[in-house]
Amino acid sequence: MRWLPLLLIISCSLTPIPDVTSNYVEPCDTAQRVCPVAFTLKAVMERSVELRGDFRDAGWSDGVAMERVNDAWNATLQVPWGATVQYKYFIDGNRWILDPANTQSVPDGKGNTNSIVRNVTCAKWACTSAQ
Repeated sequence: MRWLPLLLIISCSLTPIPDVTSNYVEPCDTAQRVCPVAFTLKAVMERSVELRGDFRDAGWSDGVAMERVNDAWNATLQVPWGATVQYKYFIDGNRWILDPANTQSVPDGKGNTNSIVRNVTCAKWACTSAQ
């Protein structure tokens, strides 16, 4: 009879309790996952900034306009899980710069250097339909 309270405690600890503090999302195959990747450039005297890169077709010529909020230019992309993204900032329609906040870079094979984000993953992803 002395073991009954211990047995009750042990059996209760085996009951799964949902983790309400995690970033749990609905499961999907990794090929269908996308992660939000934030790009931020400290604002100085720029009139406009575009994020350009290999994150989409024609991404080097038709970039994503960044939004200035206070002292920074911001843009967030939905990037496929595990992808590697090469990018630069295009300033005022005439000047390219590497991301000063990212020390990772790679030559592009054409005499230029690009900033790079490798193997994108995230704790909270979205699921998209297979492409």
